[in-house]
Amino acid sequence: MQLEIPPPTSPKLPGILRLPPEVMIKILVLLNVNSLLRLSRTCLVMDAMTDDDRLWKPYIGRGVSDETSWSKIERAAITLQVSYR
Repeated sequence: MQLEIPPPTSPKLPGILRLPPEVMIKILVLLNVNSLLRLSRTCLVMDAMTDDDRLWKPYIGRGVSDETSWSKIERAAITLQVSYR
């Protein structure tokens, strides 16, 4: 039985494992285990937040070109971040 390993940029991989290999090597050289764990957790939370429909639903079908709209997105992201903790 052959184990299929998805490519590094596959959406099936969680967190920092989605990064290209050359970027991942630089990160592994610079960070210790605790920092890597925190980075991985941060990536997973940010990924979940950006995939959450509650963040983008108010802006689907509308333009987000003005600064006010970006402020609303930022506030929604902060609100979602609190709910993910």
